Amino acid sequence: MRMIVRAILLLTLLFASSEAFAKGPYDLNGPFGLGAIIGYPTGVTGKLYFSERHSLDVSGTWSFRHESVLIFADYNFIFGRLIPSTDKGQFHFAPYVGIGGFAGFGKKLANGESGLAVGPRVPLGFSVFAVPASLDIFIELVPLLEIIPEVKFHGNGYLGVRYHF
Repeated sequence: MRMIVRAILLLTLLFASSEAFAKGPYDLNGPFGLGAIIGYPTGVTGKLYFSERHSLDVSGTWSFRHESVLIFADYNFIFGRLIPSTDKGQFHFAPYVGIGGFAGFGKKLANGESGLAVGPRVPLGFSVFAVPASLDIFIELVPLLEIIPEVKFHGNGYLGVRYHF
């Protein structure tokens, strides 16, 4: 786990001098977006764009179904501008895929027990960037593999919105 945190910090430092920090991707106000996700799970989300092709997504959520807190972080690869933008660049469309990990703490985890659940996840998503409002509206489906306390396959899915500044 320490190696993952160190790798994320190193990547952040390497990209910190990027021109993406001067202006946000897809003509948004800035590279950092903060917002909410609704679905399974529900919570708050933040995303930092290093460029139009790479970003780091971190979320803190609550699962009403399992009465647990879920924290996850993903490094995303964005296939931006594959779909042409609308007239005058008001909206941009970008599918993406990521790799990351999650940790869950709570009363009833997916295996029905209390405690800790940890594992990798692979988010698959689609964003619509609304330039005039500086919003990132997205949908995400996430297969994940719980490896602690037992090996088990799960999935998440949600809608979200982030304001960029």
